[in-house]
Amino acid sequence: AGHGTAELRSRSLQTSNEDSVTMLFKGAEGTEIRNPSYIWTYLKNNVGEIDVDTEVRRVAITKEMNAAIFDVPKAKVDIFLELSKKSKYGESIEVAKELPELMERPQNSFGGRGGFSMGSGGGRGG
Repeated sequence: AGHGTAELRSRSLQTSNEDSVTMLFKGAEGTEIRNPSYIWTYLKNNVGEIDVDTEVRRVAITKEMNAAIFDVPKAKVDIFLELSKKSKYGESIEVAKELPELMERPQNSFGGRGGFSMGSGGGRGG
């Protein structure tokens, strides 16, 4: 009865990784998010408890440019949900229930930080 729904919610929508959860950042009314650095800066300025550079992955901007998604470790989700309670301007962060339509990434651009996350950690092997 109802199997699978909780399981779906607790994995990355971007990669299906069970250790990650996709979060949805919604900008305050009228905010235009032009690139991922907006999200990185916001998170670095508002999340004190963790290292944003190592814990946040795959920042992507929505097609409407008013929201973004990113992956965080499952164990850290509550830290990001707390940011909505501290919101100063009406921005919010929640667990993404589905993938929004994302902005097309230029073919010749690595999109800042996200560009080299794919290749990192390849040498560790297992």
